[in-house]
Amino acid sequence: MRLPEIGADAYLIQSMYDLGAYTQDGMGNIVPQTWVEVQAFCRLSDLIKTNKEARLLRELSQAWCYGHSTGCNPLGIEPMDQG
Repeated sequence: MRLPEIGADAYLIQSMYDLGAYTQDGMGNIVPQTWVEVQAFCRLSDLIKTNKEARLLRELSQAWCYGHSTGCNPLGIEPMDQG
């Protein structure tokens, strides 16, 4: 049995989960990781080497938080196309 092909950028997703997809603000709300956390993670990570990868890691956290907030708000989910 063959294993599924893993994209070359799969390490970014794994890195996001190693870092943590989100953090919480003082009120307990889910927010994207801060640049301070991303920078600290990148300094300690053997996988993240470039500024572009660090930006992508931050953008993944932002996208994860956006998706989470949209999923928690039933009015934020676009209706399915009825066409």
